[in-house]
Amino acid sequence: MPLDPAEAAKIAAAAIGGSAYQGPSSWYLELTSDVPDAGTPGTPVDYTGYEGPVEVAAADWEADGAGKLTSKIAIDFGEPTDGSDTAVAVEAWDDIGKSNRIWYEELDAPLDIDDGLDAVEFPIGGLSVTFGSSSV
Repeated sequence: MPLDPAEAAKIAAAAIGGSAYQGPSSWYLELTSDVPDAGTPGTPVDYTGYEGPVEVAAADWEADGAGKLTSKIAIDFGEPTDGSDTAVAVEAWDDIGKSNRIWYEELDAPLDIDDGLDAVEFPIGGLSVTFGSSSV
């Protein structure tokens, strides 16, 4: 999963300066209908009933010690009541206003969202992100 370049720069600056990196106390997750990249955020999905970005506290993730975080709670984006869209990626931001993107990741499979479906939700353990190495 790619870190946003600005977030990666904060971590690098902390490491070089010998100071601790302090991440946000919560991530605000947004489903997107296109795949974001390092320079361009994704387009938020658009359907009536969507409740993104959704706040997920840092304490609601379990770390495996090898760079993988898994959700310890169900993450609910709301029940579609009208319209449809397809989510293909998720982004994490440091606040509800989406000031600073932390990371972005393409979903394993597209998520079709339609007004005939129940709530758009990742169950407990249903969302995992892995921070891996990247090439320079």
